[in-house]
Amino acid sequence: MKKIPILQLFLITIVSIGIFFRFGNLDLKPYWYDETYTSLQLSGYTHEEVKQDILTGRLIGIEDLQKYQYPNKNSDKTVFDTINNIAKQEAQLTPLYFILARYWVEFWGNSVTVIRSLSAIFSLLTIPLTYWLCWQLFNSASIAWIGMALMAVSPFHILYAQESRPYSLWTLTILLSCGLFLRANRQDNKLNWLLYSFSIILGLYSFLLNIFVYISHGIYLTITQGFHFTNQVRNYLISTISGFILFIPWIYLVIVNVSIKERGFQDENNSLIKYTVKWLRNIGLIFADFNIDDESSKLAILFYGIILLFILILVTYGLYFLYNNAPNNSHIFIFSLILVPAITLTLPDLMIGGLRAVIIRYMIPFLIGIQLVITFLLGKKLTIVQNIKQQKLWQIIMVIILSLGVISGTQITFASTWANKAIPKNTPETARIINQAEKPLIISDFWFPNIISLSYKLDNKVRFQLVEKAENLKIEKGFSDVFLYQPSEDLTQKLNSNYSLESIEEDLLFKLK
Repeated sequence: MKKIPILQLFLITIVSIGIFFRFGNLDLKPYWYDETYTSLQLSGYTHEEVKQDILTGRLIGIEDLQKYQYPNKNSDKTVFDTINNIAKQEAQLTPLYFILARYWVEFWGNSVTVIRSLSAIFSLLTIPLTYWLCWQLFNSASIAWIGMALMAVSPFHILYAQESRPYSLWTLTILLSCGLFLRANRQDNKLNWLLYSFSIILGLYSFLLNIFVYISHGIYLTITQGFHFTNQVRNYLISTISGFILFIPWIYLVIVNVSIKERGFQDENNSLIKYTVKWLRNIGLIFADFNIDDESSKLAILFYGIILLFILILVTYGLYFLYNNAPNNSHIFIFSLILVPAITLTLPDLMIGGLRAVIIRYMIPFLIGIQLVITFLLGKKLTIVQNIKQQKLWQIIMVIILSLGVISGTQITFASTWANKAIPKNTPETARIINQAEKPLIISDFWFPNIISLSYKLDNKVRFQLVEKAENLKIEKGFSDVFLYQPSEDLTQKLNSNYSLESIEEDLLFKLK
């Protein structure tokens, strides 16, 4: 019986751990407001329809809040309403994930675990696709195994494997398109280019920014073909144009409904130093994420800063090493994949303001490119270095990088919330306080997706009175405890005239007395 090499056994173990991270405790973290938007899209109802029903001041329960969070057989809303609402409200996301998720929920049920499991499955499929892409690029099984292990325990990919948003599907389509493009370029036949064209259609209907990937493919082909109009260039253009033609129905639907809006792109601006720090930190989050934010201790920030510096030095050297040692022009492919999204999103930020390039989930092609750089560096150093001491050094570096991923993934899997969930970090604690009351009532005029997000952690005994304007509120009686959740200044002033407000959690939760 043939023995499995120690390195391969180690990498198999890492991959197995990464698979566990994707499916472990899927329902533990709060179902944050972006995910409530996903569920709203699945139901087919619009934002305005929900507001008109629940922001009335009448007494409602959790079932009333959440009935717009899943497809209802008694409703007249169909998958076409889902598609139409995405075109109106989140056109940059495109509809494939939401269509698949709607049918997934209809078949398996509407629990948090079920809907997040679809993203986990997409993320699971990225692991073997990473192996395939690395094989296409480097023609080395050992490098491909390292690439697969890095993907498996990357904290960024673990986080979005556990979120009911389309980013795992986007990652999957990027890897699929890249692998099919490389194969079509090297095995120039109609079937391969047809499959590549099909992957473009899947990619565009999964996420609009997949355009970056296909542009990078065109740049790679143009350079490697010596700027000549070769057979491969012709087939690439035919495949790409065909894919975009079949994307025209979505473009038309978006134009008919509403112009594409840049949600969150220009909400705020940072100084150039802060912007650069965020930009560089995103590179570190591919390999290590310890939930560091502005509220973390100085010691924790310093410790993560040292780790980030180590990662940045490794990436910088990796880029240099890739340029000098990569086989078959693979460095051109990876550099194109990195530079196209980086330049396209960073330049507008610097010229007109905004934070496009520091929203990490919009930089997935860039992140995959960086992963490929480190994959090649580690894989090649472990095979070509003859000096025993140097080889051991690179083995240690590989173990450190993978261990950072394992530590990060362990924390992510067992944490009750995380920094990428843009909700109050103490939502679980808020829910615990409210659930302790015998017969609680929650009053709020805050943005209702946050209320729905909170409701997923609350007991069924909790009741709500939600209003859009403070003057529409008449508090119902008969409750043991009345809580005020993230009230506006108008609502606070209205209640202060008849009640005293006891602060339970600063600026977040109050109790009426």
